[in-house]
Amino acid sequence: MLNRVPNGNIRYIDLTTEAEQLAGNYLSKGVVPLKRVTNAEYIAIATINHADVLVSWKYCQPGADTWL
Repeated sequence: MLNRVPNGNIRYIDLTTEAEQLAGNYLSKGVVPLKRVTNAEYIAIATINHADVLVSWKYCQPGADTWL
């Protein structure tokens, strides 16, 4: 599916200190469960970079454990 998205529309973003701190806040405030550190980081990166959409294929898999 990703190969159908034009390269000009894909932006790769790194985990920054700011995103790590925001993810920590999400975890400590209970916005994201403590066992979902990576998810908190994804959400923080999306927030800081003003992403319109955050897509995860993990939750499309049968039997995947979801917290949403």
